[in-house]
Amino acid sequence: MTNKPVKVAIYARVSTEDQAEQGYSIDAQLDTLRKYCGLYKKEVYKEYVDAGISGKSIVGRYELQQLLKEAEERKFDEVIVWKFNRMARKNIDFT
Repeated sequence: MTNKPVKVAIYARVSTEDQAEQGYSIDAQLDTLRKYCGLYKKEVYKEYVDAGISGKSIVGRYELQQLLKEAEERKFDEVIVWKFNRMARKNIDFT
């Protein structure tokens, strides 16, 4: 019996507002998430990054749209983000 590693999609985003306020950078988000995957022995399938794009809508967020498409195709097992508001500002915005 073999234990296949869990395949994880990493999503990182920073908006122009965050950049102006010295928010948590893309590099810092990715570094934290990569370390998490290493700690829990998860395999990074792919990193999706939307830089300088608001979290208000998925419109114009190419990487998030790609992530959702590949999730439907079951290319990975989990999605991880540094903070949920990287995906959407409010849960209702993401539905």
